[in-house]
Amino acid sequence: MGVKQSGLSATERRSMLAEALGDGDGEVDETSTAPSAPSAPPASTPAPPVAAAFPVTADMVAFATALGQSIVAGLQPAQPQGQTRDPIPEVAVSPDTGIYGNNDQPRTQLPCPYYMGIYDDEGRVTEAFEIFADTCKESERVELLKLAARPGVYPRIERADGASASWRIVVRRDENNLPVKVIIAVPSPWLGRDQFQQMPTQPNFLRQLVEASEKQKPVA
Repeated sequence: MGVKQSGLSATERRSMLAEALGDGDGEVDETSTAPSAPSAPPASTPAPPVAAAFPVTADMVAFATALGQSIVAGLQPAQPQGQTRDPIPEVAVSPDTGIYGNNDQPRTQLPCPYYMGIYDDEGRVTEAFEIFADTCKESERVELLKLAARPGVYPRIERADGASASWRIVVRRDENNLPVKVIIAVPSPWLGRDQFQQMPTQPNFLRQLVEASEKQKPVA
């Protein structure tokens, strides 16, 4: 029969072969040692740390710390110890505010709707868009009311780029002579797409028109 030789030393195999051929002494030499277990792989050497792209110095750490403290200080102003911050006072509302302010303040009532408009080369006036009184400041409503009583043509009203032209104030009335529409008209090119950005602000042109109406009679 076959002999399992897995794990036998060379001496043991020769002894068993001699016994099988009748040349042995009847004993198998088993002095050889068992196969040893595979040794553990050597421990790997840790790789050296990767160097930073740039060295972090103490000055950089101090700067970052100071920056963080300054941001916190800016967001949360320091208060004296034992003292709390005063409550935020009510927002003071001036009577010179529009609909987005305090509507409980008395407001000048305008007699009719107001419009920005244009006039052509022949002097024909057409409204372009409404001036909403509720969104005007009180001082602007006062000036609009004055202009309703002073229709006519006012020369040399300037826009933002310094160019000037005559402006027209036209009051449309009903059969009872009551005002139903006031139009503040500018030369038609002034409201064009290419010149609209040069228009003066509403407080600016109202001030100019009122001053002009107080210094001189409007051109009929």
